[in-house]
Amino acid sequence: MEVLYNIPVSVRFLLEKKKGKIIGECSVYARILLKRDKALISLKLKSVNESDWDFQKERFNDTKKINTSRNNELQKVEEKVRHIYETLKRTGQPLSAKSIKNAYDNKKATHPEMEFMTYYKHYVDEIKLRPDEYGIGVIKHYTKVKNHLDRFLKLYGLQSIKMNELSGKFLERFENFLLTIPNPKTKKCVCYHTCTTYIRKIKSVVNAAYRKEIIPNNPFLSFRLKTIKPANRVSLTNDEVELLRTHPLDGRESLMRVRDAYIFACATGLRYSDAFQLNQSMVNIDNDGIYWISLFQTKTKDYIEIPMTDVAIEIFHRFESHRKETGLVLPMLTNQKTNDHLKTIAKLVGINKKLSFHSSRHSFATNSLEHGVDIASISSLMGHRTIKTTMIYAKTTRKKKVDVIKFLNEKNNPQKKESTPET
Repeated sequence: MEVLYNIPVSVRFLLEKKKGKIIGECSVYARILLKRDKALISLKLKSVNESDWDFQKERFNDTKKINTSRNNELQKVEEKVRHIYETLKRTGQPLSAKSIKNAYDNKKATHPEMEFMTYYKHYVDEIKLRPDEYGIGVIKHYTKVKNHLDRFLKLYGLQSIKMNELSGKFLERFENFLLTIPNPKTKKCVCYHTCTTYIRKIKSVVNAAYRKEIIPNNPFLSFRLKTIKPANRVSLTNDEVELLRTHPLDGRESLMRVRDAYIFACATGLRYSDAFQLNQSMVNIDNDGIYWISLFQTKTKDYIEIPMTDVAIEIFHRFESHRKETGLVLPMLTNQKTNDHLKTIAKLVGINKKLSFHSSRHSFATNSLEHGVDIASISSLMGHRTIKTTMIYAKTTRKKKVDVIKFLNEKNNPQKKESTPET
């Protein structure tokens, strides 16, 4: 029973005088407290007199044999409430004082009447307990969606919207809000691609509620997500990568460190989160002198092994003093600061592309394709779970198109064909 008492639900017992009844006759209630949420359960004990009650201990006085029996009943009530809490939590159902009371009274829980944001927070708290399935980045996305939802609900006075009030129209209004109302912090509206990503997070929450029969109908059945064209993935050509690698950057050390980390990712295909966590223990040299990166990816938790190119090895050794001091391979800044520096670097080098650290991963994929590396090998190096994910890079590149035309010109030009020598 000790484990049960370490949970956030508590039970208090109260005595209340009955109106219009015999003087001193009272009713006993159990008050459930859960995170400031309250609910009362009537215990329906007969012939309870105020003189039998210890208001400080919230129990019956031990002066009568019947009171000892009554205290045992109170103990059973408390244990039952805590057991219901554990059961609701284990089965993934929303927790509130009212839902516990309903379960205690053997009533169907009125989950559809629960406020949507209460359930949303419950869902996020639940997936936080499964770090192997939901990484920090995913949780941050859910938090961002919550912030947008809070703004939207406040603007339209819908803070108390219930689960059973969710509808396709509600989702359409939220979608329109994201696309047309600027964020006070960024002063910008959300783009179509981000909007779709956010609404898919809500869809996951609502689908979970529907599967658990918390809501009778799924509002997404009457809502269609907009079909968005694939985002234009920025990547650098081999020539641009080389230009970036060799540019002096006016000798500005802060920019050079960011540039080197970016080039390292262009040569390995690492995401920012994995480049950020890369430490000495994750780099090893085999018997053939090949440098290997071995790690569990932050995003997917999948294990990958990547052999390092000469460019990556050169940068690895360049930061040896940093590695000895911190244990980390690269001197990484925050993602936002890194991307700010990359914009400055692109202008300085003369690359007219909107660089972000993630574009290094796209560059690794497209340049590997141009060098003739097969798609299956690229998929393995990038740590993709299915080759379908890698296929987004399989579109023919500009250079490949030119190479094909040159090849066709050579084959179709009669003047370039060697004449057959006379015998």
